[in-house]
Order: sequence, then structure tokens, then C-alpha cells
Amino acid sequence: MKTVFTKRLGETNISTNNELMTIINYRNVRDIDVKFEDNTIVTHKTYNAFKNGHILNPNYYKKQYIHTFNMANCGVKMSVIDYCTSDDINIEFETGYKKEHTTMTLFNLGKISHPFPYIIKNITIEKLAYVYNDIGNFYCKCNKCGYKDVLTIEEAKKHKCCIKGWGNLNG
Repeated sequence: MKTVFTKRLGETNISTNNELMTIINYRNVRDIDVKFEDNTIVTHKTYNAFKNGHILNPNYYKKQYIHTFNMANCGVKMSVIDYCTSDDINIEFETGYKKEHTTMTLFNLGKISHPFPYIIKNITIEKLAYVYNDIGNFYCKCNKCGYKDVLTIEEAKKHKCCIKGWGNLNG
């Protein structure tokens, strides 16, 4: 005859965020461990929370927010590259600059600062000129050939110096 301890081992349920979870250890009604489909194990939860689907995979929010994009108020696009909690995320700007240990609130508001001036290859990106069609355009200067213009980050990355000192943005 199976005891309640062994009878509940292997029992499955769907969490409120629609992920399959399985009981892998049942010590008592107030102390169970569950395993999610991505092999994440959550320990020391209640059987009642399991039955109601209230045990959440800690990787759930990480999966939701990684590679989320937004535009910072300074005109540079940014994306979430790591999510620990809503108060501890790491982001990367399209320039390659990374900011660690910031918050989802600041990210969603676009209030994460980027240092200016900022150099990409030979181009100094001095400051934001304007935003058009959700693309930041910046005052830029090539430190090698002296070329000055208002460029997007992508145009600045593609700049190639010419002998005559004028930039060739067609790469």
C-alpha cells in the first residue's frame, strides 16, 4: 500500500503562468519540492500552493524579459540581457555599452543613462541631435578623417574613412 508520501511523488499540475510542474520530493503537506519542464527545481513549498498552481518557476520572468527592447531618453536603443529580479537587471545599448544592476521600472521609462561622448571605432558620438521614427540621430565626428555629421548609431558603426577626408557611409 502506498503512503501519501509516495502517492504524491510524480504528481503534476500546471502553474498559474501555464508551466508544467511535477512533485519530486514530498516530506509533508508543508514541505514539497517541484521540478519544472526546463529542469528548474523549487524547494520547500506547500502542497496547497502546488494544487492551486501558485508555485512559479523563477526563470519565468527571465524568459519574459530577456531581449526586450526600449529606447532610452538619450535616443539610444537598449535591450535586457540579464534578468535576476525586477530590481536587478542588466542591459546593453546598441552602442555596445552595458549597464548592470538597474531596474525594470527605469528601463520601461527609458530613464537609463548612456555616457556621452562615446566612441565607436573612430567615431565620437557627442550627443543626441534628434529622434526620428524611433531612431536616435547624434552629432558625430570621425577622429581619424575629421568627418562631421548627424548620424544614427548604425551609420556611425559603418563609417569608413576616405583619403580625401570625407566619410563613406555605404560601407
